[in-house]
Amino acid sequence: MSQERLTDRTLLTAEAASENLRFYVVDKNKTDEHPDGDSFQVSKEALIEILGIGSGSTDQNNIRRVKGFASASSNFLDMQTAINNLSPYTVADNELMSYQTSIVDTEDPLNTTIITINTRDVGKGTYGAGETTLTGKLWISGTRRLSSGDAEIDPSTQIINLGTHTSTTVEDEFNAAAEFTVQNKTVGLRLVNITIDTVELQYFFTGVGGDYGTGGDLTALATDFSLITGDIEPEIIIPTENQIEFKIQEATVSGTFELDINTYSDFYLTMTAATELSFKAGTLPALGFGKRFKLVLTGAFPQTWADAYMNSFGDDYDGTKLNDVLCEVAHLAAGYRGEAINQQRETA
Repeated sequence: MSQERLTDRTLLTAEAASENLRFYVVDKNKTDEHPDGDSFQVSKEALIEILGIGSGSTDQNNIRRVKGFASASSNFLDMQTAINNLSPYTVADNELMSYQTSIVDTEDPLNTTIITINTRDVGKGTYGAGETTLTGKLWISGTRRLSSGDAEIDPSTQIINLGTHTSTTVEDEFNAAAEFTVQNKTVGLRLVNITIDTVELQYFFTGVGGDYGTGGDLTALATDFSLITGDIEPEIIIPTENQIEFKIQEATVSGTFELDINTYSDFYLTMTAATELSFKAGTLPALGFGKRFKLVLTGAFPQTWADAYMNSFGDDYDGTKLNDVLCEVAHLAAGYRGEAINQQRETA
């Protein structure tokens, strides 16, 4: 095995050392098979024993946690500074030094990235604030997205335990707890643990920081919780008779006609002259909501909408038939948007 084969190689990391790799050692004194020495395949375990790694007080799994960064703009120099500012600690001979930190997406915690950082060419000594620095000796060995088991990676993670409850919601118990303070999301993650009807649940809290609970001045909403683990069996709601029934307004109309969509869901209208339809004041949906209703029209006269945002689609109106018009009006940020889909059926 020539020396050229052993140089200029990519540095081997823990992640790269998978079971697919094969390790070899070369006995340079045995040149029977090859002038550069015979090579022998060894297992990872045997290689560790040969090198003396893991003996004595060595801790191969010692991972030091570094406070996370609440901005995706944090860079490697920020992480290096944080590692050099850790409380002083001692490293033994052959100890593998590894660190974990996180880049917290404050708008969507599920996009938080976990970063593993290792050292190279570092020996026995004391490191941390005021001690030997690791500048120039650190490298990122792996990145991955956050998972539900990663709460411990960030010392600034706040865990809120709400206990065990039945027939309730996480936001109700959050607001009913004794007053407590939620840290701002720029500080770190906020995790909420609760058991509801024997189901263990964990959420990210994505609302603003501040005082919550029975004495707090803030109230949490259902939209402030993002489920990480656990599942709640959906409640199956069986409609009542009143929910299945619809209200009908029958009328003979001409000129103009106001639709009271707060009171009625269906309108059966016979037009005795050209008719313009509009909405009764105060019945249009609030911002972010919409309403659906149905018209059944007949009468050999034209029908129009007073509101320009109501657009008609489908069949042409035929006054000799019953014309079903399925309608929807929505209140968007840009204003109202509506549609009326026309379909003819049997002769009136």
